[in-house]
Amino acid sequence: MLAPLTFSIFHLIKYTYPFFCLGFSAAQSRDWWASITRSYRLLWTVTLSIVALVCFLAWRKDTYVYNNLALVQDMQSAKNVF
Repeated sequence: MLAPLTFSIFHLIKYTYPFFCLGFSAAQSRDWWASITRSYRLLWTVTLSIVALVCFLAWRKDTYVYNNLALVQDMQSAKNVF
């Protein structure tokens, strides 16, 4: 297998699952979307705004999806990443 030593399927699922859900929702019919958005517009707006704010406040360097040398502080950490 040509995966890095630090490869974990959990991180792959954790970061791609929201996009999968978004794609699945976008594939639904227009009538379904119209019925949902019309009756729950304020609820959707408030909920998604709160989720976006929580995600923004929870973001740190260790929750960042990409591991590259720009975020590595010392060479020992760089050796552990690669």
